[in-house]
Amino acid sequence: MDHASSDERDDDIERLVRARRRAAGFRTAARRALRLARRYRSEEGRGGGAREKACVARALSWRSEARAILAGTPPYVRPGLARARTNEAARESARTKTG
Repeated sequence: MDHASSDERDDDIERLVRARRRAAGFRTAARRALRLARRYRSEEGRGGGAREKACVARALSWRSEARAILAGTPPYVRPGLARARTNEAARESARTKTG
């Protein structure tokens, strides 16, 4: 392995780590916004208030942003967790199970 390819891999790993951390931050913010929306609903005594709607809309946009960030990154692959079958083999297995 040459030095250049090692540096490229390190850069790729750092980019993936930053992307996953950023997505985790968006998901955390979305959860907080939904907790606030629930609190606003209980304070107002009814659903659909302006503050509640604003929190839910913001949470949806943050979740969407997290999905978009993660869509460009490969899934976690760790030793022992990857499936031994290809996607085609998994689909064929599912077809035979369902009939």
